[in-house]
Amino acid sequence: LRNALSELDCVEFADMTEHATGADIQMIVRNARRRARQSRRPVNADDIKRFLPDTSLLPVEILRASAIHEVGHSVVGLALGMSLVKVSVKPSILRVRSHQKLGEATFSMDSWARRTKSYYLDLIAMTLGGMAAEHVLLGDYDDGSAGGPGTDLYEATRFAISLECTFGMGHSMASRGDLRARTLEETACSDPLVMERVELVLREQYERAKEIVAELGHVCLQLSDALAETHSLTGEEVRRAIQIGVRRANHDLLRS
Repeated sequence: LRNALSELDCVEFADMTEHATGADIQMIVRNARRRARQSRRPVNADDIKRFLPDTSLLPVEILRASAIHEVGHSVVGLALGMSLVKVSVKPSILRVRSHQKLGEATFSMDSWARRTKSYYLDLIAMTLGGMAAEHVLLGDYDDGSAGGPGTDLYEATRFAISLECTFGMGHSMASRGDLRARTLEETACSDPLVMERVELVLREQYERAKEIVAELGHVCLQLSDALAETHSLTGEEVRRAIQIGVRRANHDLLRS
């Protein structure tokens, strides 16, 4: 757009075109410029809006499930000492894309943290926190948490394989090198012994995440309702809600 629009407009359009390809966005801009030329004026925000992809609002139950999933990541991460920046969900999706990210829990990672075995186990538990929340609060989880690179279960599996095969933090001290550029099939899926150990790590951390969610179940539901309504919560809002919930639970326990 060559600075034709304000930064605020561009941020709005970037949010509305998440998951669109570079070619999709290029076509939007070309069509907008063509419309402006036909009217013999500079391109404006209305020109862009006219050619943005159509969106569909998520059904209420899907939005709530998405909120529960993201709150799961947030609560588990905070319980394990991570620094939550914000958590958000998207109330709508682009019709042109079949697989889209519906929400995100954003953490501020300490670049100087020692990446020990405990660090990676916590990371795996947090990564599985969304699935755990769906399981505990909804009875099961759907396939949006699994699949290819970028999905929760895939990334958690990668971390677990790295513990066993790269960092010498599992049953073996031997390292097979940096496996991040390879597919799971190339790294460990062909080795039944490694996958048994990876499975054990994943199961243990999944149960750990479920325990955290179950302990804070009432707070998680409150946070999920708030997130589904507002679409975004700050890390401080989530921390404060947890603190209030824990204090109330302790107070009720003392009274009983």
